[in-house]
Amino acid sequence: MSKVELNTRLKWRSWHDVFIKTTRVVFQLSAVVFFLLMYYLFQSTDWIKPEVMLKTVWSICIIGHVYYTIAMYSPLGFNWGTVAKFFPLSKIQISICFVVYSGQFAPIIRSLAATVSTDSIHAGAIILILMHLITADYGTSGFFMSRTVSMNSGIIGAICLSSRLASTEESLALLTLAVTVFLLFPSFTKVIWDSSFWLVVCITFVSGSCLTISTDIFVIYISVVFIIIILVPLVYVKNQQYKRNLHGPWDEAVIDLGRRHEEIVEET
Repeated sequence: MSKVELNTRLKWRSWHDVFIKTTRVVFQLSAVVFFLLMYYLFQSTDWIKPEVMLKTVWSICIIGHVYYTIAMYSPLGFNWGTVAKFFPLSKIQISICFVVYSGQFAPIIRSLAATVSTDSIHAGAIILILMHLITADYGTSGFFMSRTVSMNSGIIGAICLSSRLASTEESLALLTLAVTVFLLFPSFTKVIWDSSFWLVVCITFVSGSCLTISTDIFVIYISVVFIIIILVPLVYVKNQQYKRNLHGPWDEAVIDLGRRHEEIVEET
């Protein structure tokens, strides 16, 4: 017992460190809230036209792609190879295929859940979107983290909601926004993670969108954001004092299963 040590390798986190990590959750939560607000506007009002939504989403995607490419490849220096990464042929082909197929299959997708009640559709969509948030990639590894499950649950939830819209154009616009929110935005946020500036921009934009629709939605959104980025880090930092990690001779032996597997393969 004389060799047993307490909390010698423990990493103490400051409030600022935990706060920066929680902003990743706020980014994706804000994107989902904005998506649900757009669904509400499509279903209940005539404030936004589908054509305007499509043009806006595609413009944002192009700007975001350029910003993402600059942030990812600017440290490597610009040459013809890196410039070609802005609009590679493969991504252009994928974009064209999405426009063609989504436009052709939008009427079919909108009629998939036509016979299901609206309450059931909304309940199922909420569960799927919550699953998207739970399993999203926030830069950590864990049992619940799965990019595939997160993406698919978000897209399926969007398909369910699109079946409750009045026209095929609205359904196509909502599905295009869903691809942006559930597929493209999680990858884009990796270049703006840990950025207080973009966090303020994101919260301000979504808060303004909530306020134009309902004060109650605005209050709920701000309350949830406050809990995530203020209260959760405070509780985590305060409870660090109760950590008890014991270290001793048992930590010296490290089993490398990967290396052992390679030795077995070589012997056979």
